[in-house]
Amino acid sequence: MATKKKDFTNPTGLFISQAQPTEERNTENFKVPEGYKLVRESKNKRLQLLVTPTIDENLRNRAVEESTSLNELCNRIFEEYLKGESK
Repeated sequence: MATKKKDFTNPTGLFISQAQPTEERNTENFKVPEGYKLVRESKNKRLQLLVTPTIDENLRNRAVEESTSLNELCNRIFEEYLKGESK
């Protein structure tokens, strides 16, 4: 009985290779919104927090209300807090 070899090619490569490089995008009329950086930092640092179940539930509900991830919501909360602290 002959076995067929599986194809493990990643189909996302088709979309990634078609992405337009940043240098070619038209950025003449682009203004960086207040509080944002022109260069996007990679999120590669991990932070582990212990919170009460109530805080966890409230944060998760808020993230769903705002159609965002819990991680993105927490990042925004931290940024807003630190921005207010520097004033």
